[in-house]
Amino acid sequence: MKKYSSNTSSIKFQSYEPNDTKIHAFDVVIVGSGPVGLTLALEMKKQNIKAIIITNNNFIPDGSKAICISRESMETFQSLGVADKISSIGLGWVNGKSFYKNEKVYELKMPDNDNEKYKPMTNLQQSILEEILIKKCLEQKIEIRWNNQITDILKNDNNVQLEVKSLKNKYKITSKFLLAADGAKSKIREKLGLKLEGESYSGNYLIADIKIKLDYPTERLAFFYPSSNPEGTALMHKQPFNIWRIDYSLENQLEKKTSSQDVKNMIQDHLNSLSIKKKWGLVWWSQYKAHCLSLKNFVHNRIIFCGDAAHLVPIFGVKGLNSGIADAHNIGWKLPYILNKKKPLSFLKTYDSERKKAIANIFNESKKSTLFMSPPTNGYKLMQNAVLSLSIKNSFCRSLINPRQSKAEKYDFKYKKISYIDKSNFKIGQRLKNIKLSKGFLFDFIPNSYFILNGQNISIDYTIYSINIRNNDYGNFIYLVRPDKYIVYIWNKLNITELDKIVYNEIGFCNHGKNSKNRKIL
Repeated sequence: MKKYSSNTSSIKFQSYEPNDTKIHAFDVVIVGSGPVGLTLALEMKKQNIKAIIITNNNFIPDGSKAICISRESMETFQSLGVADKISSIGLGWVNGKSFYKNEKVYELKMPDNDNEKYKPMTNLQQSILEEILIKKCLEQKIEIRWNNQITDILKNDNNVQLEVKSLKNKYKITSKFLLAADGAKSKIREKLGLKLEGESYSGNYLIADIKIKLDYPTERLAFFYPSSNPEGTALMHKQPFNIWRIDYSLENQLEKKTSSQDVKNMIQDHLNSLSIKKKWGLVWWSQYKAHCLSLKNFVHNRIIFCGDAAHLVPIFGVKGLNSGIADAHNIGWKLPYILNKKKPLSFLKTYDSERKKAIANIFNESKKSTLFMSPPTNGYKLMQNAVLSLSIKNSFCRSLINPRQSKAEKYDFKYKKISYIDKSNFKIGQRLKNIKLSKGFLFDFIPNSYFILNGQNISIDYTIYSINIRNNDYGNFIYLVRPDKYIVYIWNKLNITELDKIVYNEIGFCNHGKNSKNRKIL
């Protein structure tokens, strides 16, 4: 691959053609080579599961598309060995500004401090993210079958049998599981006769990348009723390589504004409204409409849906790509546990329930942002104008302008609190925090399996990995943690019988014994 840049469509990959007529078998077939499909492949590889990717193209599409990578997604990418490369190119950010006409009405500041390894958000064009992930997949010898597509699902019971079409041939393969990450227009979803359910919103957005050199900080800029778009909004995000992303509400003008010249005129008007006189060029553009749509179930026997194939989330709140990465990180350890016979097939129900609830929570929150950013009726528009005009001089209503209303994901686990006293900074079902240590960060040391985080000065001899830690954030508690960094249980006083029971339920064994090789002291 060439050096990373904002232009990726020139990168072509060799189309796959089968060299025999045998029906080859795989542990996992992944459909889709976007960020979610590539992340799924790397998650499988991390757990030593044989997986292949099938994709119907042989290039990386240009365009920024999903540009904001959350801190949680960066922590997932760290476990896959690509976070350093993303950080070296991407632009981390914390702040944002919102303007009503010419007045600043809100300043966004996301939680951040020097003890965090990653910024709350990192801006990177999706095309470049895909290039980084593909390069990692190729380094790890993950097979990607370019220019191949699933033409039929022949079987979906004790395994999945697929008919695949390459450019020249048709062939069949079997797989123990199929992970459908083939996007918003999922062909796998279509072949199963499944439909997304929920709401679509009336607001239409133009999204465009322009190349221009501006000495502005990396932050989110939101303009409500600017002179360039007096009936709508415009958003701006700085990206690497002097690329700026502009999202421009069309106020039901989707059919009217379809040519490149129309797009250039709108962008020039916006730059003029900001007194920006520098030369610029249009790199890429598309159109977007907000949706809160989801499958009723993400798991259909041995076919599992992830990312946009399972749910469509509005861009406001930047949970689209990030929710797909969270899907991949969740199923990315559960499926290997099933394949390695550590968990029964019914364990897939936890992926379905956990991720559906997480998406429902995102919908509840992002709907607020969508209705505010793109009000569908005169009543909502009146409310938006009232909030914005009042915010010029009144702080009490400014929080309503905050676009990032989604809360951190928390799962509901089955264990009832017995000896646990609710004094820890963390809760059962919450994700660990990647705290800074004297040498590195906590997530630099955690394994790809269940482990114990031991905040007490006692020896716990289990065959599972144990990390001894003395830190104010985690306090004097003992935590049992899943491979995806979510807390299964918390003890303030060790109850070995209870620990045995929960470890057995989670892992299938609770062997005691000297585990000095599996213990890390931080």
